[in-house]
Amino acid sequence: MSLSQAATTRSRDEVAAAIRTFTPADWARLKRVAAKYAFARPISPEDLIQEAFVRALDTRVCPSDIDVVKFLAEIIRSVADGEAEKVEH
Repeated sequence: MSLSQAATTRSRDEVAAAIRTFTPADWARLKRVAAKYAFARPISPEDLIQEAFVRALDTRVCPSDIDVVKFLAEIIRSVADGEAEKVEH
């Protein structure tokens, strides 16, 4: 990771801290997104959220100008799309 990239992304600790401070509205939004993307797919909303947390803290990089809930919602969408592709093939 370059110095300019490090300055424009959140660290894992920053992402984890943001998750720990989610408001009830943040949780509701995340659950709503997960329910939407789990519909008609072979994965539960809870599993989508859990997988999003794992990826957010392990392999994904969150830009500092993107809200963490939005970042997680996009990971949820990506995971759900990947699960749907597995079923199709």
